[in-house]
Amino acid sequence: AEILKIHSRKMNLMRGIDMQKIAQEMNGASGAEVKAVCTEAGMFALRERRMYVTQEDCEMAVAKV
Repeated sequence: AEILKIHSRKMNLMRGIDMQKIAQEMNGASGAEVKAVCTEAGMFALRERRMYVTQEDCEMAVAKV
């Protein structure tokens, strides 16, 4: 969960995102995989022309990576 917080620190996150839940879904993931999930979540938001990342973006990124 701490690595996830570090990689998402500079992202515009929507309030109420449950980072603990996302971390549990990524149990056993490497640091590179965590970074890839954060990057992918940001890309999902950009594709929809949003300035913030939602819980759904994060969950879709976990599923993709």
